[in-house]
Amino acid sequence: MKQKLFKRGLFSLVILGMLYYFLGYMLVDLVGVPLAAYNSYKLWNKNDSIENKIWVEESNSKEQKIVASVSTITTERDSIALTTLVREAYTWSYDNVTDEFPYLVKNESDSIFTGIDWKAYKATMLAYKNTDYFTEEFFKYHEIVATNIDASIRSADIKWRNMNDGISLWSSEVDDWCNCQDYPEDYWKTLVINQLMIKDTIAHFNLNWENYGEYSSMNYAVTAKKVDGKWKINALEGYQNYYTKEEYASFMSEE
Repeated sequence: MKQKLFKRGLFSLVILGMLYYFLGYMLVDLVGVPLAAYNSYKLWNKNDSIENKIWVEESNSKEQKIVASVSTITTERDSIALTTLVREAYTWSYDNVTDEFPYLVKNESDSIFTGIDWKAYKATMLAYKNTDYFTEEFFKYHEIVATNIDASIRSADIKWRNMNDGISLWSSEVDDWCNCQDYPEDYWKTLVINQLMIKDTIAHFNLNWENYGEYSSMNYAVTAKKVDGKWKINALEGYQNYYTKEEYASFMSEE
């Protein structure tokens, strides 16, 4: 009898011990850890948490500084690349001066032109393309200008088409690459750019030239486009000096 009571008492102590261990340790782990994690999460996401705000502000500030730094470096590299581009393109152009919109005449002794000399025009454009300084958009617009000139000449009265009469209606009267008649000697070799604005793969800027040892803006607008990682000239302001067939017709009707 005593032996049975002893065994029951011993069994009860074991059960109590296990229950104590479970309540004292296991339950704390099961409940306390998730609860602590929840409280930490709640504190972290609390809108009025000063620590959270400071951490977010510091993180944003660091990210903004990094982005600004990368942007500045990228802009500087692009500026150098664009300056090199215009210097090389302009130097090439002035070393290879040719009539971009040549007139067609029946023979060399004839002063009456009848349109654009497309054979000579295409040879000139091929030389331009071989430089790799210009985009396809540049050539497309250039050809539109040539086509308008050609169509207008072909529909014009002979009195407008005599080369001996001086500057023709279809000439811009200025150098299309600077919108100028006079310029500093070899200015194209020292060109720099200003007012640079870059968005995605398109860059807009003005050209500066050196005159009497100082740089001044030509206020000449250029657009460049990055093609396969390389900047190319996309548009030059000077080609806006030309008009449509209808506009040329209007000019002639006013005379």
